[in-house]
Amino acid sequence: MKEFIQLSINAPYPLRTPVYEGSAAQFFTKQGFTLQVMLPSPISSEIKNLRDGKIRAGFIRQESQILILFKIGDMILECPFMPQIIPNEEYATPELTESSRLFIEMHVIDTSSKTLKAIRGFTLNPKLTKELTICVNDIRKSNFISLSPDLLYREPLNKLIKKTEMHLCGSTNS
Repeated sequence: MKEFIQLSINAPYPLRTPVYEGSAAQFFTKQGFTLQVMLPSPISSEIKNLRDGKIRAGFIRQESQILILFKIGDMILECPFMPQIIPNEEYATPELTESSRLFIEMHVIDTSSKTLKAIRGFTLNPKLTKELTICVNDIRKSNFISLSPDLLYREPLNKLIKKTEMHLCGSTNS
């Protein structure tokens, strides 16, 4: 059974944050798809950009690793993602149709004060939803496990994002 949590802007953030500064894709779990953006003392323009900016997303696969990229306004977020480390009992994959879209819940967290600064929902487009889901399922079915994200960091982000097919996302923020 899914455990419900209450989130409120400027209230303590109740979930674990894996890093002090950066982003993490908590995807393909029974809890859903959460993009955590962790910033120490974010300024108001960063919060506004994450809350209101146009979102594009894409990914790069290298062996058993995925680097999910988000361009939100003028900010680029990188999320190394290793689907094989999700415990089997927590793993969940959606049933896909041609028009399926993954719903992503983005949490912007001030890691200095451990408070939630913004929350936003958006959807990945159907093509990206299908490609990412197939890629994740493919990696989980393979026996190869590589836990070194170093393979993905051979180029600066601005070059990686130019090589990646970035898809416009649908916004559901209010």
